[in-house]
Amino acid sequence: MAKKTKSSGGKAEATGSNYETLVAAWYAHSVLLGETAQPPFDLPTDTQIVSFTCQSEAPVDDVNAVTSDDGIIFVQAKRSVTMSSVASSGFAGALDQFVRQITGSGMEHYDRATNAGFRSDKSSGATSK
Repeated sequence: MAKKTKSSGGKAEATGSNYETLVAAWYAHSVLLGETAQPPFDLPTDTQIVSFTCQSEAPVDDVNAVTSDDGIIFVQAKRSVTMSSVASSGFAGALDQFVRQITGSGMEHYDRATNAGFRSDKSSGATSK
């Protein structure tokens, strides 16, 4: 798998990282309290979030939360997303990540086709706007 390249810095990235931290904190809260995964995930009622990873190697990489029935919730956290038809836009980049996640090759635990026999695999975008 090719290494990801990250752009460096600036206020926009710092703001996005702060929002990503807030999203990760919600998952940490769920893991620590042993709570079930609440909507908007539409998971079976007894499903719990048991662990999570931030900035994983998965295409949708901001937060990957593992559920009690071995599903994974893939989260891409964006403070805001603007609809755009420009191929290099943040919106297009996020869509590309979701497509690559959903059509995963199966080479790694996280790199499997979403919902391919796993009733609780979910892909989610998180935004504050």
